Amino acid sequence: ASLDAYYARLLRSRKQTVWLNADVLPGPGLPTCAFDADDFVRTCRRLDGAIPSLGWRCDVGLAGAYSDEDADAMLALVRKHGLATSPAVVFAANLRIALRDPRP
Repeated sequence: ASLDAYYARLLRSRKQTVWLNADVLPGPGLPTCAFDADDFVRTCRRLDGAIPSLGWRCDVGLAGAYSDEDADAMLALVRKHGLATSPAVVFAANLRIALRDPRP
């Protein structure tokens, strides 16, 4: 058996999960992102027991707040990969930015 299968079984036996986190979409103040969102989600889904933790790349300085467009882009990503109603996905938002405007 492969090492990743061994660790997946071990994690399940202990009722543990691994969250794989990346800022996969551009967010407030930063127009680009270093990760390919689709590749990251596909990789997470291939790893047994892994939960994708998806975030936005942000400038925490004076950049604004999360926008409706930011939320729509994340929703489109999770819908594309069949995760829109899944409990096995985490959204990683920057609290300092989210508090600037909790609307979206």
